[in-house]
Amino acid sequence: MKPQLVTRLLFILLISVIYIGCNKEDYLPGLTGSMVGYLYTFDEFGNLLDDHSQVKITAFGIDQAYTAHSDEQGRFKLAKVPTGTYELHFEKNRFGVLKHFGVQHLGGKPTILPSVNSYENAYFLYEKPTTSISNLTFMNDSVSVNMSFTTATSPDRIRVRFYFSTAEGFSSSEAEYTDTRYLWDVNGSYVGKLYFQDAPFKSGETVYVIARCIAEVGAFQLPMQNYRTIHGVDTYFDYENNETIYPGLGNESDRYSFIFPD
Repeated sequence: MKPQLVTRLLFILLISVIYIGCNKEDYLPGLTGSMVGYLYTFDEFGNLLDDHSQVKITAFGIDQAYTAHSDEQGRFKLAKVPTGTYELHFEKNRFGVLKHFGVQHLGGKPTILPSVNSYENAYFLYEKPTTSISNLTFMNDSVSVNMSFTTATSPDRIRVRFYFSTAEGFSSSEAEYTDTRYLWDVNGSYVGKLYFQDAPFKSGETVYVIARCIAEVGAFQLPMQNYRTIHGVDTYFDYENNETIYPGLGNESDRYSFIFPD
């Protein structure tokens, strides 16, 4: 072998050893480190709460689980968590359970959750809706709904998710078509528009519908910090049932029917 080639190979080997030595702290499997992040809690109408404490965060590993609780500002820290892949659960009494799968944690340095840019991202938890729905009435593309609230005051608007099917005995997970709309309070009933451009139904068909209240906020601006918009992780995909889970969903209403319009 030529001396120049030997020298070049030795140089490459030396650089590789130095590089690995400098970075082994970040990738050594036996390392432990913190998993830290923010979460925000909302009531069943999507209003930001003042206190985000006492949310239980559990990181499930292969053979062990690690637990922490959020503080009033929504900060949390899971300490001394070994390198690995984790499934996170966020739980609080009367709130929907949020799950985050496949969270990679290298150890050594803190893992910022739910993403590297924690300044603009956080987990969102919603109170489970207690509002009950009754008397769904459809007329062309308009819907009218009666609501019964357990809160002292009723909101000006409420977000409702509708599930449609031509099968009378369907459940919401079996719906052929879904639509989520804000309904507005008009003289005690909540009314709104539905748009069926992509619906698979034919004019004159009998269509059955189930409604569920849903607490949902895509993004919001923190009070007194209007320059800072927070985007939330508030759903997860259930691989066993092949569906997206919305933890902020309320119970199913009774089943109603209407004749699909022209």
